Amino acid sequence: MRTRDSALRSLAVLVAGLLVAVWAREDVRRVALTEWGAPATLVGPVDAPLAGTVVLEGRVVDGDGAPIAGAEVVAIPDGPARAADGAWIPPYLPFIGLGVERPHLQWDVALADPRWARTRTDDDGAFRVTTRRTSRRVTGGAMTRGLPEPLVVVRAPGRAVAVVEPAFMRDADAPVARVRDVTLLAESVVTGRVVDDVGRPVAGATVRLEGALLRFPRSDTRRLSGGLAALLPELHATTTDGDGRYTLRGQWPCRAELSAIAPGHARAVTDGIEVPEASDLEVGTLELPPGETVAGRVVDAHGAPRAGVRVFATTAPRGYAGHGCVVGEYRPSDDSVPLELEECLQEHVLRARTDADGRFAFRELPRERVSLYAAGPGLEPTRLDTDPGTLDARLVVSDAARWRVRVLDPAGRLLEGARAFAFRHTGTMEDPPCDVTRDGDRLVVDTAGPLGTRLEVRAPGHARAFLVLPGLAAGEARDLDVTLAPERRLLVRLVDADGAPVTSDRVLVHTVDATRSYPPALAGGATDASGEVLFGELAAGPVSVSATVELPADAPGADAADPSRRVEVQRTVELPAVGTTEVVLVAR
Repeated sequence: MRTRDSALRSLAVLVAGLLVAVWAREDVRRVALTEWGAPATLVGPVDAPLAGTVVLEGRVVDGDGAPIAGAEVVAIPDGPARAADGAWIPPYLPFIGLGVERPHLQWDVALADPRWARTRTDDDGAFRVTTRRTSRRVTGGAMTRGLPEPLVVVRAPGRAVAVVEPAFMRDADAPVARVRDVTLLAESVVTGRVVDDVGRPVAGATVRLEGALLRFPRSDTRRLSGGLAALLPELHATTTDGDGRYTLRGQWPCRAELSAIAPGHARAVTDGIEVPEASDLEVGTLELPPGETVAGRVVDAHGAPRAGVRVFATTAPRGYAGHGCVVGEYRPSDDSVPLELEECLQEHVLRARTDADGRFAFRELPRERVSLYAAGPGLEPTRLDTDPGTLDARLVVSDAARWRVRVLDPAGRLLEGARAFAFRHTGTMEDPPCDVTRDGDRLVVDTAGPLGTRLEVRAPGHARAFLVLPGLAAGEARDLDVTLAPERRLLVRLVDADGAPVTSDRVLVHTVDATRSYPPALAGGATDASGEVLFGELAAGPVSVSATVELPADAPGADAADPSRRVEVQRTVELPAVGTTEVVLVAR
């Protein structure tokens, strides 16, 4: 959903269900994308404590499928794991539906960080590397803090750099994740020059390739799998030399925007450039206009300055929200500021942090009306619209509303290891996540909104609880006790028509809800060598269990020309009040 193009919108038709799906796009002509100021800081522990590691394994090949030996492979942990290390992680919502999702900028990822696990491919191009990962339930379309899966960066001299995700896994605790064959094509090189409004070279300007879309057709899945899941600053950005010239190496063939910005200059962008495969592209000259200034202070309700608050400036505030490819315009009753801010955390914004006196300043704005946003840990986000040249902008922030949740067993005893996932209702089809931290024996759900909060509570050995909490005013705090019943377990055995075990990396357990076309997934996992997978933390009652199986080329009904064809098997089962329920799914 996070796609950007010069067109405001493009439409896609979702044939299944006869739904009209709108793929939201934004005007790319926004303000700058570089933060001049202090590095990012921790918002707070998010969602869940670290649960351990995951082994990422795969193979690196060239465009002809031959192995590439000695390629560097770097494993970057998922968003929540990086948040625990002190990174400030923005929300993330994967695109679901038709269309291709553009890579996301990963602001706080430095490839040279010594904390990242790294290795090199062997003579057969294979690699195996272990990285940290949080334990969390990941479901399609669920918004999280940062990418829900680790990133794998693969590079070799003279090759386009690949930034990929492991094969999507629903089981957050699976010990091994398979990375599809990563194809490294010969690199493309992008060059050009940056000047000011009178033609003088601008040294030290930041030039960035952004919003890249791979040029390969959707059917070319093997090559597409080696593309870009994310854009990293040191791989897709550079600075100009004394003559204003720049060179971006290791690029993939793509359609993209190329932007430039420098202190005191507004952002300039060349959109719709085509980067050919294995070629040199001279973009030409980018002219940076003079920047306009907006300055001001962030204060609390009593007028006291607030230091260390993040302030964002953009000339193109977001006016729509959605889930996947279904979007709609904001209404006056919507709680839209958190969603607008979430968009500001992605691209095309100026970023600053207030000083000890609560002051901030932007000097790289275009001559357009500006939207300012202020946000920080424990604060209710706020917005102020102003004109360029304003030097006394005043953003008033309030403490965020919060729920303080205590998790108990049926006997009233405190449950150790309890976790919570919370989402703020906005009145739209998109609900951003709340920050969840721990304070003594309570889980603190921060930034709960005025329209209510959706809460999921989990604890080992107990059934998950799903609650819808009422809205709270800014600064309001309430205590809540949640009682979790003992868990019910579901053992799924997946076999073929002859009773032989079948492996699948996509086994899902859903609620049974006749009012919803796509009831939310309760759990997901992969079958082992015996074709089995065991699910816990379920409540008594009906559930739907399904498995997606990839048919071999010689299977009945399979298409030899399309060996990746998949089938899905599904059953509904009643979980009793006690014990473990077994169900057999037959893949035909």
